[in-house]
Amino acid sequence: MLAFMPSRSSRGRSLSCDAGRRRAAAGATMAPPPERVKRVRAVPYDCIDIGRVCARVPCTTLRIPYHDGAHCQDSSERRGVMVRAGQAPFGTVAMDDLDRRIVRLLRPNARRSYASIARALGASEPTVRNRVERLIAKGAILPMARVNPTAIGFPVDAMVGIRVNRGYGKGVGARLAQMENVSYVGYTTGTFDLLIEVHLPDNEGLYKFLNEDLEEIEGIAHTETWHILRVEKVNFEWEGESVGRKPLETAAGQGGTP
Repeated sequence: MLAFMPSRSSRGRSLSCDAGRRRAAAGATMAPPPERVKRVRAVPYDCIDIGRVCARVPCTTLRIPYHDGAHCQDSSERRGVMVRAGQAPFGTVAMDDLDRRIVRLLRPNARRSYASIARALGASEPTVRNRVERLIAKGAILPMARVNPTAIGFPVDAMVGIRVNRGYGKGVGARLAQMENVSYVGYTTGTFDLLIEVHLPDNEGLYKFLNEDLEEIEGIAHTETWHILRVEKVNFEWEGESVGRKPLETAAGQGGTP
């Protein structure tokens, strides 16, 4: 007569099942598994909308740190949020010498790593990372890719001063801001109400823009155009963080890219 001997694993399951049946028969109830505690990390940012761009505001509340109406859930999207140039929703940002040195190294190469910057400045990598993230969050520096209009087929660069009829200023400005060839729209004092910058593929495109596209916008009374012949300096090269302050000493390794 053959006898079947259960394997170790099946024997263990049988004993476990038998024990469970005995407890159930005795009216015993199995204790529920311990509840997993979800750790919530305090987020030092609150959420506001700036136009349709996610932005960050210092706060002490526990909530989603960014939103644009639909909430920015993806971490890469959150890291990429920015304040537009010309906005200062968080007020003036105080920058010390370390901030200025970090910005000076990032200006020629915004992709330079935190580790490389830390080595050049003799600071720790977490310190550099926290400084850069603070400057971005406050809107002091803008992390973006800027295209070279001439290199991508738009060599004609022109500034246009625009006078508008009374009551049409905001409406005209909004229309101009929607035009894809217009890169800058600013409200000004003086002779003109608005100043815009436009990039176009050729002189024919400039002619069409001035005599057709602008003619379609109600409220424009007069325009004056300045064709930019050569650009010597652009605003992202402006070292505004050093205006009125003692020049920083240049140490070895701080002037170039890694």
